[in-house]
Amino acid sequence: MPDAAEAAELIGEIGILPDLVILGIHRGEGVAQLDGLRQRVPQLTSLPTLVIASDKSLELRQKMERRGVEVARKPIDPDALHRRIDALLRPAISLTG
Repeated sequence: MPDAAEAAELIGEIGILPDLVILGIHRGEGVAQLDGLRQRVPQLTSLPTLVIASDKSLELRQKMERRGVEVARKPIDPDALHRRIDALLRPAISLTG
């Protein structure tokens, strides 16, 4: 999604929440992007979330951890990304499966 407003609009249109939020961020924008999305669609706060970032700072990691968000560093191997997604979805699958 290009921005939080468009993502919120799409979720409102279809009326269905995703199982997982994956947010690619640019340096310095991550917390603002995540917070903006969660303000527009508060239900997303309870969903597993993975942020993919080139920012390797401890500050970003700590801010995301306080929000209950996992961080993957760019570049990310496709197999590693798949494993991270599976791990984030596993609790939801065990509840429904």
